Amino acid sequence: MQTKSFDYLANMRVLFKKILNKLLIKDLISFVDNRYRKAYQNGLEKSDEYEEAKSLASFSPRAKLIAFYLPQFHPIEENDKWWGRGFTEWTNVTKAKPQFLDHYQPKLPTDLGFYDLRLKESISAQIELAKKFGIYGFCFHYYWFSGKRLLQKPLDLYLESADNDFPFCICWANENWTRTWDGLQKDILISQEHTLENDKNFIHDLMPYLKDKRYLKINGRPIILVYKVKLFENSKETANYWKEYCEKNEIGVPYLVAVESSEILNPNDFDFDATVQFPPLEKKYEMINYKMKFLNRNFKGGVYDYLDLKTKFSQNRGKSFRQFKAVVPGWDNTARRGGRGSIFINSSPQNYGAWLNEIIQEEVRNFPYEERMVFINAWNEWAEGAYLEPDRKYGYAFLNKTLEEVAEKEIAIIIHAYYKDIFGEILELVSKIQSINLKLIVTTTRENFSDVEKALIAFKLNFELIALENKGRDILPFLKILQSERLGGYKYFLKLHTKKSPHRIDGERWRNEMLGTLLKEEFLLNSIEFCERNAKIGMVGPIGHILPMSYYWGSNQEKILDAAFKLGYTKDDLLKLKFVAGSMFFGRKDAFSPLLDLQFTDSDFEEELGQVDGTLAHAIERIFALVIKKQGYQIIDSNFRIPKHQKRYSFAKKS
Repeated sequence: MQTKSFDYLANMRVLFKKILNKLLIKDLISFVDNRYRKAYQNGLEKSDEYEEAKSLASFSPRAKLIAFYLPQFHPIEENDKWWGRGFTEWTNVTKAKPQFLDHYQPKLPTDLGFYDLRLKESISAQIELAKKFGIYGFCFHYYWFSGKRLLQKPLDLYLESADNDFPFCICWANENWTRTWDGLQKDILISQEHTLENDKNFIHDLMPYLKDKRYLKINGRPIILVYKVKLFENSKETANYWKEYCEKNEIGVPYLVAVESSEILNPNDFDFDATVQFPPLEKKYEMINYKMKFLNRNFKGGVYDYLDLKTKFSQNRGKSFRQFKAVVPGWDNTARRGGRGSIFINSSPQNYGAWLNEIIQEEVRNFPYEERMVFINAWNEWAEGAYLEPDRKYGYAFLNKTLEEVAEKEIAIIIHAYYKDIFGEILELVSKIQSINLKLIVTTTRENFSDVEKALIAFKLNFELIALENKGRDILPFLKILQSERLGGYKYFLKLHTKKSPHRIDGERWRNEMLGTLLKEEFLLNSIEFCERNAKIGMVGPIGHILPMSYYWGSNQEKILDAAFKLGYTKDDLLKLKFVAGSMFFGRKDAFSPLLDLQFTDSDFEEELGQVDGTLAHAIERIFALVIKKQGYQIIDSNFRIPKHQKRYSFAKKS
C-alpha cells in the first residue's frame, strides 16, 4: 500500500508539472502575442511626425529630383506561376511583421491606396502627386531578358497617355530574377543572358521610349541607366554601339549612367558618362542588432542606423568623374525577406530632409540647372521601405520635406533679436504676411534664447534660432549666417533687427518707419517681382533712409577705406555711393558674396560699450554698398513702381 501510494503521489507530481508547464507556455505565448499585437498596432498609428499635405501653389525647383519607380504593382502571368495567383508587390507589403519592439511594420498606404498599375488612373494620380511635391521625373526599372519584357504594362500605359506630361527615363535592371530578390545565381526564376549580341540588341527595344518628347535628357542626350554594368560581356563595345545606333536614328548620343549597385565604379572604364549612387547599396554599416528587443528570436538579418547610412554617403565626395548623388527616405526590406532582411532605424522625415538639402546645395554650387539632378530611391519601393508616397504613420511628411528642400525658398527673414519687446512687435508684423512662404532665421543672446524661442513658437512661425555672443550688434550675426550657408536655398532675404537707437530722440519713429515699410506684404511681393525683372537690383532700402556715403564719414573712414582698397575701390569711388542707414533692407543673396572675401572674424569687432558710431559694425553698414557695387548690382529705395499692365510674378503661397 505504501509503494502504491508513493507511486500515485509521484505520478500526480509529474502530471501537475506538465499542467503547470503548459500554463506557463500559454502565458508566454500570450505575452509574445501581445507584444506582437502592440508592435503591429504601433505601425498603424500616426507618429508625432505625421503631416497632412502642405503643397505650395507654385514654386521654382533648385534641382531636378528623379525618383526610381517600381512597376510591380499589378499581376502578371510569370508572378502567378512563381508566387501564386494575383501576386503583386502589395502581397509582400501586407504580410510584413514587426521584428522587434517599435519596428514599423507593416507599412501601409493611405491616399493612393493599394493601387493597380494596369489602370491609367493609378499612374496619373501618382504623376499628379509627384509633380505637386517637387519630383521632376520618374526613372522606371526596366525588365528585359534577351528580348522578353516583364512588368512592361505601366510604362506602356504611361507612354500611350499624352496627358502624362512628366519626364521619365529607364534603368535596365539587368540581373537575374531570383526567389531571394538579390539577383544572384541561386534559385533563379528567369536568368539574364549577357552575350554581346543581347546587350547590343537592348537599345533596339528602347527606341519608342527614347523618341518620346518626355524622355529625360541632359543637354539633348537621352539618359539611360544600367543597374549592373559589370555584367556586360563587353561594356565598351556595347556602349559605343548604343551611341552610334542612337545617333543614326537621330535621337542624340545617349548619356550612359552606371548604377553603383554593388561598388563604386569609374564610368570611364566602361565608356559610360557617369555613375549614380543607389543607397543603401555599396556601403558597409555597423550592425546594431544588440540594441534591439527582438520579437522574432530567429531574426538573421541586420539592423543599422539611417544616420550612419547618411554619413557614409555624405563622405563620398570629390570624384574625378560625374557622379549623380542619391538619397533614400528609408530602407527596410523585411516585407520581402522576412527575418533575413536589412532594417535602417531613425529614417525620419527630418533626417531625410537634411540629407536631401545637403545634396541639392552641392549640386547648386557645382552645376547649371540643366545638369543639376538628384536621384531618390525610390518613389514606391514599398516592400523595401523606400518610398515617398503617403502612408499611415507619416502621412505626407516625407513628401512635404521633399518639396520644402527642393523649392527655391523665396524669402528668408533674418532677425537679430536683442530687445525682446521690439522682437514681439516684429513678429506681430511678420504674422500678417500670408501669401509668401517664409522662414525666419533668428539670432539672439544666450540670455534671451528661451524667451525668444517661446515667442516664435507662440506665433507658430517656421524658424531657426541661433544663440550668439552679444558682439558686433546685428552685423556680426548677419555675417555668420552668410558664412554658414543657411541662405543656400534662398534667392532673396529681408534683414531686420530690434533697433532702439536710445541716443536719438527720433529713434522709435525711425525704427517704426523702416519696419512699417519692409514688413508689408505688398512691399515684399513687389520687391521680388521687381528684382525678377531687373537682374541688377541688389538691395532695396526703405524710402528716406538711403544716405550719401559721406554721412557721418569721419569716425568710420579708416575702416571703410581699408575694406574699399581690398575690393579695388578708391576714396573718390566711395563718395559717389549711397548706403542704407539703419542696416534693415531687402536683399538679393548673390549680391552680398564679396562680404565673405573680406574675412571678418569675431575678434575684429569691438566689445559692446554702447558706442553710437565708429565701430566696425557701423563701418560694415556702409561697406554693404561697396560689395553690392563690386558685384555689379544697384541699391534702390522702396518707392519703385511696377507697371500694372505687366504680368505678375508667380509666388509660392504660405502653407
